[in-house]
Order: sequence, then C-alpha cells, then structure tokens
Amino acid sequence: MFKNAPAVICVVLVLAASAAAQPLPQQRRIDNGNALACRNKGDMEKVLNVILVGQEAYMEVVAPLIIAGRCTQFDRGTAVVVLEITLHSPRFEIARVRRVGDSNEHWINAMYVK
Repeated sequence: MFKNAPAVICVVLVLAASAAAQPLPQQRRIDNGNALACRNKGDMEKVLNVILVGQEAYMEVVAPLIIAGRCTQFDRGTAVVVLEITLHSPRFEIARVRRVGDSNEHWINAMYVK
C-alpha cells in the first residue's frame, strides 16, 4: 500500500530544504553603515581590490567613479532586492542589487546587505 513512501519522503525533504535556502531575489536592507554601490561589476571589483591598501589609494579609485556617476552611495536602511551574490575573493562577496521600486542594478560589498 505504501510502496512509494520512501520516494515521497525524499521529495518532501528536498522541497523543504529548497524552501529553507531562501532563493534569490530577496528583499533586504543596507546595514553596517552607508554602502558604495557601482553600476558595473568591474568598478566594484576595483574598489574592493584597493580597500586593504589604504585610505589614500581607496579615494584615488572611488572619487573618479563617483564624479563620473558610475558609483553612488546607498544609505543605511535603504531597502534593496538582492538579485545575485558572488565571491569576489576569499575576503569579499559582492551582491547585485536594485533599490526597491527602481529598475537600475548596482553592485555592492555584500557585507552591507542584511
């Protein structure tokens, strides 16, 4: 009568695990202060590559990107939709996000998304 019970149990467990994984996109908020957000993934990667070098090197990279309108600031508390999270390096993950109600996508350091 219950020949397929093990198969049914496996399917239920797989579905439960998938639901718990919280697939993207997800609505989150910017936390840990204000986050630099760049429209281009390559620009955000440049920023992350100089973070550990020091403040002067960081500003040499960031200032021109902000002036050119390629990067902007997302204030703490800003609601965002997380579309993708990728590993940039062993120290950093980057997230592709968009502000809630905005279709423009940006890349940010994933540590700012909670």
